[in-house]
Amino acid sequence: MDNSELRLPLRSASDLEQAVTALGVLPFFRCGIRGFSVQEMADPSLWFADDSDGPWEWKGPVIRRGRCAYGKFLRGKAVYMRLDVFSDFLNYRRGTMEPGRTGVDALGGLSDCSLLRIIEENGSLLSSGLKNMLGLGTHRRRGPSDLVDVLGIGGTGGGAKARSALDAMLSRLQMAGRICIADFEYPVSAAGHKYGWGLARYTTPEELYGCTIADAGGRTPVQSRERLVAIMSSAAPAADTRRIHSFLG
Repeated sequence: MDNSELRLPLRSASDLEQAVTALGVLPFFRCGIRGFSVQEMADPSLWFADDSDGPWEWKGPVIRRGRCAYGKFLRGKAVYMRLDVFSDFLNYRRGTMEPGRTGVDALGGLSDCSLLRIIEENGSLLSSGLKNMLGLGTHRRRGPSDLVDVLGIGGTGGGAKARSALDAMLSRLQMAGRICIADFEYPVSAAGHKYGWGLARYTTPEELYGCTIADAGGRTPVQSRERLVAIMSSAAPAADTRRIHSFLG
């Protein structure tokens, strides 16, 4: 990888955004391509720092600046993409991968397609709000006003198993280029301090970036995939091409 345009190690949200802009694609965690991740590029002292923001806290600010997309786009792994690259990703994936329309059970269980429709109709949904809407809140029984029973197991609300099934659906929709993450929002204490883990807010690429985001300059899905391979090969020149093809899917 050519690091001449990068400020390494990454020490701020601005450094991270600059890296994504320079490389085009950047996984958050190690992905099997050495050195090709935020985890490996960031200052190690900031990874879980108590007194300073680090890569986990940079996600929201980078997304909100509107130049980089973020989500579990490749092999279920979280990835940043420069917006022109994201357009090719959407064009390629939407041309080859359709959201599943079959419910988990035969009695109206949630499908990928119906979950996408729920997100589209609401504009965006916080992960916690989505789980509550579907009757999957922690330690909560499903009520008569809940939309669906994800796994068709009645009043139990599904528990951890159903929440895991929902997370898998959200991952598939991200990999299919149908949804992305619009922000990470934190609980706020009575004293006004943020705490805990950031909660993902899900939306569609069109809602976040506009209706032309998937146009990809008129390229075909095949041409978009070829461009993605070329960009990733340039970002990680030491990587075996077969590994890049495998990671891209």
